[in-house]
Amino acid sequence: MKIIALILFAFLICLFPIDCLLASTPTKTIEEKYKPHIDPANFVGIIDNKYFPLKPGM
Repeated sequence: MKIIALILFAFLICLFPIDCLLASTPTKTIEEKYKPHIDPANFVGIIDNKYFPLKPGM
């Protein structure tokens, strides 16, 4: 019975690590995490990727 309890305890520790429960850093909102700089001047008129061909209207 003790062996089963130890196996179950070890399994639960693997599922729920203690350090994620005790993290002291505040979580960021989605807006703070991902703010890419998109410059419309860097866009191209023709997409010529032969491995991922994009057809207009599809």
